[in-house]
Amino acid sequence: MAARFPDWSEDQGQVMPEDQARLGWSEWHCPGRVSAWREEQLPRFQIEFMLEGMDLRRLAGARPRVIDPSQVFLLAAGEGFELASPTAQRRRSRCLQLPAPLLQAWAPDLVSGLLPSSPELALAVHALGAAPDALARDEAGWRVLALILRLQRPAAAERAPARRSQRRQEDLVEALRERMAMDFAQPLSLESLARACGASAFHAARVFRQHTGQSIHGHLQRLRLRAALAQLPERRGQLTELALDCGFASHSHFSSSFRREFGRVPSSLQPA
Repeated sequence: MAARFPDWSEDQGQVMPEDQARLGWSEWHCPGRVSAWREEQLPRFQIEFMLEGMDLRRLAGARPRVIDPSQVFLLAAGEGFELASPTAQRRRSRCLQLPAPLLQAWAPDLVSGLLPSSPELALAVHALGAAPDALARDEAGWRVLALILRLQRPAAAERAPARRSQRRQEDLVEALRERMAMDFAQPLSLESLARACGASAFHAARVFRQHTGQSIHGHLQRLRLRAALAQLPERRGQLTELALDCGFASHSHFSSSFRREFGRVPSSLQPA
């Protein structure tokens, strides 16, 4: 009797040469410096996760956007963009690169833009950096990509033209994001944040929640937690100092906030 082999379907996956099917990944560090706008271009589709710090990005024909650890930056191969740094904070990013055949097979709808980073995604990116070998790293990379595909928003909604009033609100949201990304470790008040961005506290709070779905305090807390998550591997035995450095009032405040966000205590993500 002849052997029977299953037909490959989209559910089972597509077989392609290994050099076309492997996710690439890299990590870059910048000690921190203020820099003016400069042009960049990448040879592969890249998904970038800011681990520490912040900068500004501008796609062709688009408005500048703040890139911080609460967001994911997607950039298509060959698409030019501009980059600037308004602060001397150190910056660190982890990036996934997708070869064109893999992108076409698994994620043809991905386009350049920004996505919110969920707690689940932040932990998956952390696991990618902590992977002990190539197999674990590949598996972690695919997990990250699966979460990105779940998070992506309809491209049509992203391209919808904005009214003038909406553009002003978006500018305010980006100004608030930038201020928080630069000063997240400092004791910030709603009034001081709003004033620095040229708005009243009421207006800033209302517009930020309307456009992001979260409060200003919630966003600030998420930035502090992402900063702590990125530094955990190198701060073993220093959790109290880490908590204070990231803007938390105490070790207990940090630990309880971390558990609510990620479902785990900080020490469980530090090397043994």
